[in-house]
Amino acid sequence: MRNFKRAVFATLAFLLCLALMVEVIVWPYFNRPNYFYEDARVRADLAGSIDTLVSGSSQGACAFNTRILDETLGANSYNLSGPLMTMEARRTLLKKEIARNPVKTVFIELSFNALTRNRRKEGPEGELYAMTRMDGIWERTAYFFKAVRPEEYFEVGNYNLHRGFDAWSAMLHHKPTELDPEVKGYLARPSVDFSMDSEEFASLHHTYSFKDEDRWDNKLAFFDLVESCQAKGIEVVFVTTPLADRLLALYDGFEHAHQDYLYYAEKYHCTYLDFNLYRDRDALFPDDTAFYDRYHLSESGAETFTRELVSLYERIRAGEDISGLFYEDYAALDAAMTEAYGTP
Repeated sequence: MRNFKRAVFATLAFLLCLALMVEVIVWPYFNRPNYFYEDARVRADLAGSIDTLVSGSSQGACAFNTRILDETLGANSYNLSGPLMTMEARRTLLKKEIARNPVKTVFIELSFNALTRNRRKEGPEGELYAMTRMDGIWERTAYFFKAVRPEEYFEVGNYNLHRGFDAWSAMLHHKPTELDPEVKGYLARPSVDFSMDSEEFASLHHTYSFKDEDRWDNKLAFFDLVESCQAKGIEVVFVTTPLADRLLALYDGFEHAHQDYLYYAEKYHCTYLDFNLYRDRDALFPDDTAFYDRYHLSESGAETFTRELVSLYERIRAGEDISGLFYEDYAALDAAMTEAYGTP
């Protein structure tokens, strides 16, 4: 019996030492702003003052310029969007912020795959980014056990250890942080030329069809996200950010997501703005300057997008009917693009 107790104590001591060693390694990753998404302390400092929030994935992070939101709306905004952000992560972060801030408006970015993303296929990378945005070890631990599957524990641990070593290296070499608290969650990206000619358009046209099925885990988190806002009297606006022509040409099937978002906008009495269907999209978001890649706006594109979004939002609030500024559906958009590019 004595040998058994000694073995148990030795095992517990080993596990405790291992846990302490891991905590020492990952400490600077979770507690110092090494990456743009490590903003828990920034949000804590602003708690009680934020009145406008953006909830989205990487498309939202690159599109909603908080400086311009503040300037044009007279707001104190924060962009909670992040790379590979799942609906569960979005709900967790948003509910925390609406609980401690006098929020009046929430812009929910809805990419074409927002409700169809398969967390099991994508893996835990998005959850890792989300964990780092949690406030303190207890929040991170609770979210870890809620969002990460047991079979992913080793992968997550390995990822965090590597980031921990990188963070220690950056700290010891006095490298500057990647987090600028002044941008409040917005992620600026450089412009890349994605322009194409008629021959490229024809070769890409509807090469693939987007047919992913809606997933109820995403939907339930999305419903709760919207209902949590509305329960507090917060105005919710659904927004689809513009994609580059190359991506719109490549895929068929965007209409499925668009119709879903129209349905939920009607159900929840929300405004929905799909900037892919905006008739002025090509003029406002030229493919040679407005995009960082096919999915994400560049800094130039984001500035134009944010100003145009606020302009349309204020016109709607003033009671103006702006439906004529948008194509009726993606078939109409495709016809307009086909006419614009012509035949090679």
